[in-house]
Amino acid sequence: MEASLTVAIFRSLNLGADASGIPLDEDFAGPTRRFAGDLGLDQFSTARNSPDFVSG
Repeated sequence: MEASLTVAIFRSLNLGADASGIPLDEDFAGPTRRFAGDLGLDQFSTARNSPDFVSG
């Protein structure tokens, strides 16, 4: 239960940051794009909502 709440809190913080237009640092963005690509996250329909986040 605690792990689920922690994930939910982090998710909501990310949504708030996205909505406010807080930019993602390139030091974090590059490895995140590679990680997301390795996981195949661009195969999900929601990837189109984050064109700069995952490669498609």
